[in-house]
Amino acid sequence: MSLCPNCEADFDDHESILNPGHLPAPGDVTICAHCAVILVFDDGDEIHPRRLTPEEENEFGSDPTIKRIRQTVLDNLDDWRSATREARRIGES
Repeated sequence: MSLCPNCEADFDDHESILNPGHLPAPGDVTICAHCAVILVFDDGDEIHPRRLTPEEENEFGSDPTIKRIRQTVLDNLDDWRSATREARRIGES
């Protein structure tokens, strides 16, 4: 498991947003469900999300599909946070 480099939330659901249902490959894009930051998967011993380079920000930040997905995440952050808190509460019971 890794952490979001922006908000440090657990980042355990690794999936590429442009290739859903598949494990991510280096260079694939994702969005943190906790803070809605756009991230890219890095290569290394264990694949993990990292912040975008300035070039990637220009490329991915203007992509209409990524923008639409990110807006959906932003629109649902409160519901996601509530669901996460409830799941933790149930797990601690």
